[in-house]
Amino acid sequence: MARHPTVTDEQIRDAIYACLSAGEAPSADRLRAHIGHGSKTTILRRRQGLLEEIQRTLSGTMPAGVPESLHGAIERFWNEAREAAAAQFSERRQELEQRMEAAESRRAEAQAQAEQAEQRAERAQALAEERAQALASLREELERLRAEQAQRERAHQDALERQRQEQQRQQEHYESRLEALNGKLEQAQQQVEALHAEQAREREHWSSQERQYVRMIEEARSEAQEARGRLERAEAEWRAELRTARERLEQAQEQRSKAQAAREAAEAQAAERERERDQALADGEALRERLEALQQERGEAQWARQAAEERAAALEQEKAALQGERERLLAAYERLVDELRPASAPPEADSAPGPSEG
Repeated sequence: MARHPTVTDEQIRDAIYACLSAGEAPSADRLRAHIGHGSKTTILRRRQGLLEEIQRTLSGTMPAGVPESLHGAIERFWNEAREAAAAQFSERRQELEQRMEAAESRRAEAQAQAEQAEQRAERAQALAEERAQALASLREELERLRAEQAQRERAHQDALERQRQEQQRQQEHYESRLEALNGKLEQAQQQVEALHAEQAREREHWSSQERQYVRMIEEARSEAQEARGRLERAEAEWRAELRTARERLEQAQEQRSKAQAAREAAEAQAAERERERDQALADGEALRERLEALQQERGEAQWARQAAEERAAALEQEKAALQGERERLLAAYERLVDELRPASAPPEADSAPGPSEG
């Protein structure tokens, strides 16, 4: 920003002469208007001295270069300016006196306010000192509380670390135990599946054997019935022939000699029939013994199947127990994981909670 040139006394003097020549009072505004720049305060401060200088000059002779036609106007305007300046000075003096009185009143008021402020400052100083002591005491208490808090936090962190290590140990233990139980469960599952397959094979085998035994028993029963029928028919025939022979023997007693040959033949035939009967009885006994053996084998097969079913039931119970143990360990593992999650932001307490029981 460009600065205006400094106003000189010569410029102010020329402006005063210009105002006087124009019949105007040399006010600060008119002087600044003639000069074209400068501060009104500077112009007013220098104008008074220049007017006094002009007055001293006009008290003697006019300065050189002033036309004689202007001497009267200059004197007249000078007298008017002097009177105006005197009136203005009187008004200014009264105004300054009033301002001085007002300033004195304000000074007294300010003095009273300063005294009050000093008293307030003293009270504030005493209060500040009291508060400083209280603050020092509070700071000491705060340091003590911070130290206690730091000690509690260290103890809490140590407890948390111990809890974390214990939970880590429990987690590893549960994981190891769970892995072992999973292995046992898988092995038991494989055994159950193998047993089911074996049971299916045995069931199919024994079902086939049972069908074969039933067929053999039916065949033996059929053969026994046939043998019994043959035996009954042979016995009926033998009895009929025996009755016939007895009748013939009775009839031939008188003709014993003649019938001796017939009796011997009949006895031979009866002996043959007896042998056939004994053979039929022997065959029936053999069939009965075979039937009893088959029934015993069937009972043994049923007992073996029952034992296999009982073993399968026991394995199913063991599998259910292993599954229950596995579910319980999984639940304990999930509880352990849930306990590990909030360990990063635990509630503040003087003592840390103990590790959870598995």
